[in-house]
Order: sequence, then C-alpha cells, then structure tokens
Amino acid sequence: MRKIVTLLAIAVLGLTTAAAQQLRVGKATMLSGTSEGGCYHAVFSPAGDYLLTSAENYDGLLKHDLKSGMKTRLSQARGAGYGVRISRDGKQITANRFEYRGNLRYTAIDRIQVRSGKTTVLRAPQREQVSPDAETAQLYVTTNGYEMTVHNGASETVIRPNGEESYFWCSVSPDGKHIMYVTARHGAQVCDINGNNPVFMGIMNAPQWIDSERVIAMRDEDNGDQVVKSSLVVRSISNPREVQTLVTGQKISMYPAVSADGRRIAFNNEKGQIFLMEVEQ
Repeated sequence: MRKIVTLLAIAVLGLTTAAAQQLRVGKATMLSGTSEGGCYHAVFSPAGDYLLTSAENYDGLLKHDLKSGMKTRLSQARGAGYGVRISRDGKQITANRFEYRGNLRYTAIDRIQVRSGKTTVLRAPQREQVSPDAETAQLYVTTNGYEMTVHNGASETVIRPNGEESYFWCSVSPDGKHIMYVTARHGAQVCDINGNNPVFMGIMNAPQWIDSERVIAMRDEDNGDQVVKSSLVVRSISNPREVQTLVTGQKISMYPAVSADGRRIAFNNEKGQIFLMEVEQ
C-alpha cells in the first residue's frame, strides 16, 4: 500500500511540474514596417510566413510578410480584423464587413484572396449575428454579449457557464474540449465544451490558446480613460493560480497572438507597433 501511495505521489508531482513548465522567451523585436504605429490585433498565418493586423477599432486589414517586411493592404472594411480567419493553406482570408444603417449595424462576410486581394461576398449584410468561423470551422463558439452559443456542425447549444453575465473573447481549445472566455464580473474563465465546470483563470483580457493546456493574455490597467499599463501573462488551465509574466521590454504589451507552431508570440504596444518574440517551450 505504501508503494502505491508513493507512486501516486510521484505521478501527481509529475503532472504538477508539467503544468508549471514556463515558457522561455527571447528579446522582443519590432516588426519592420510598424514603427509609425497604427497596427493592432496581430494574427499569424498557419505557416507563420505573414501576420495580419488591423486598426485599433478592428477596421481594415494589413498583411505583413515576415520574410521581406513588405506591407500590403487587403481590406479597408469596418470590422475586418474582428474574428478574422485564415485558411489552412494561407491563401484565403474570411473577414467581417460592418455596415451601419442609421443606428443599426449589419454584418457581411467576405472572402479575400491573399495574393490578388480579390474580394468575394460570402454573406450579404444582415442584422443576424454571423461570424467568419461559420465559413471556416466545424466547432466554434460565438457570443451575443449575454450568452455563448457552441456551434458543432449543424447543432447549436446555448450556454451560460456563469449565469447572467456579459461574455466576450470566447474561443475553443485546440483539442475541442474547453472554452476560454472573459466575463464582465468574474474575470477570465474556462469551462468544458458543454458549458459546465467554470474555473476562474484570473483577471486578464484577450486570451489566446498556446496549446490545449495553456493560454496567454494581457493583464491591463487603465485610469478610466486609457490603458496605462499592460503585461503579457501565461496561465495553465490545470493550475490557473500559477502565472508567468513575460518580459517584453514594453510598459504596455497588448493583444498577444501565438504562431501555430508555438515558437513565436506577436503583440502590440499602445502606439500600434508590432513586436515579435521567439519562444522555447
């Protein structure tokens, strides 16, 4: 019996150690072509050969070639950077296009060819909530602000893991087992794919999955008018109390993005300059 208990303790210790493993990051370097600012909300292409950025309010789309440093405008549409998706081969982009008629917002979905910039309308403007994920993913989650909807093929399930709340920045983990989201009153949370067992992940915003175990987010502070301080933090869903704060060299580091291979992190500062960091797992 004592041997069994000892082995169990070793196994638990091993799991704790694995969950506590921290990222090793290199120096953050500014992305060529962003020194004048105005670039926010970076998104890596699947192959990691380019980044997409948009304005601070998510308007427009810029493509930044990470090899040549060339910057190309792909869209000027309102809301194009909000929830933008890139195809697996990196050749097509699916993006929102917001149109305002009076005080009402209508949303269209566009398909943009990366090489030519040619745009095709996938969904005409409509009042109904739509998402680029609807054209690109089998399993995804959306929010209308007061609840989340899990879309799995043709099925839709409405969930409210924390009851009556405001839900935003929601996303499904790479393995499809968990949902990460932020609430207005209860901070960042993670629950299972059915909306059960919500777990507090700390006060942080704009979380992004590093892998199915870890997330990176920004922990920002404001004076009621603007952000005065923001750092990048990493947390594990199995050990959310342990937090790693990344050293970026910037007082304000916001909106992190992780490359598909997990080897690079992109973020912007308050001016909209983009920075890249090399990462070792």
